[in-house]
Amino acid sequence: YFQVSLYKYIFDAMVQGKVTPASLIHHTKLCLDKPLGPSVLRHARQGGVSVKSLGDLMELVFLSLTLSDLPAIDTLKLEYIHQETATILGTEIVAFEEKEVKSKVQHYVAYWMGHRDPQGVDVEEAWKCRTCDYVDICEWRRGSGVLSSSWEPKAKKFK
Repeated sequence: YFQVSLYKYIFDAMVQGKVTPASLIHHTKLCLDKPLGPSVLRHARQGGVSVKSLGDLMELVFLSLTLSDLPAIDTLKLEYIHQETATILGTEIVAFEEKEVKSKVQHYVAYWMGHRDPQGVDVEEAWKCRTCDYVDICEWRRGSGVLSSSWEPKAKKFK
């Protein structure tokens, strides 16, 4: 739900001109002059588009989005598909909750910016630990689901 909501939030921001090509390039450090691969070029030609580089493609995408008359969509459909058989396992219709999405993004970004300590997963999701690269040094796991009081990360200070 969160992933699909985040995509919608970013897409809406692009359509409304809140995300610009310049801001996207700045944050992702993309190389716009890089030529597109043969399969991408072939696919673009089949769609009637003539592009040579990532910059050409981005310009075209942003122009199409800002000139479009797309309606606002506030209901999202989640579709669960089996990876091996492509069988649809189920669907769920959910409402888009902008405040909730913004709050979660702020929470996650705070960690990556060094403004909050890491948190372990909920006990119900401890199965994720099996594929985690940090399982051998994880204080949360050693403390049976709570961070050890001896572990005190040095939060980065930003001005």
